[in-house]
Amino acid sequence: MPTGQAKAASAAAPASPLTALDSLLALQVDVGGNRRRQVRRGAIALDALDRLAATLLAGGDGAGGDLAALRSALADREPTGDDGLDCVLREIDVRSAVELAKREVRAARP
Repeated sequence: MPTGQAKAASAAAPASPLTALDSLLALQVDVGGNRRRQVRRGAIALDALDRLAATLLAGGDGAGGDLAALRSALADREPTGDDGLDCVLREIDVRSAVELAKREVRAARP
């Protein structure tokens, strides 16, 4: 190539897709571990509901630690900022509240 016709290197254009990706990743950061805590809370509630169902199917009364776990899970509710996760957690909370209400009604009967 002749020396006089060399093209100057053009400046690199900023990578806009990476900027968008950085923004998405920033939104997914679990600040303070809240998302992780709420996922754990939901898992604990689901496990308690499963144990409660197994106890009832076996002829037990379903009292004890499982009801305490449900009460505790309901008391520790916090939004995660993830609409899908919050929706699933609300459904778990509703099922937990229904089971607790059933036990309260049974306990109140003479």
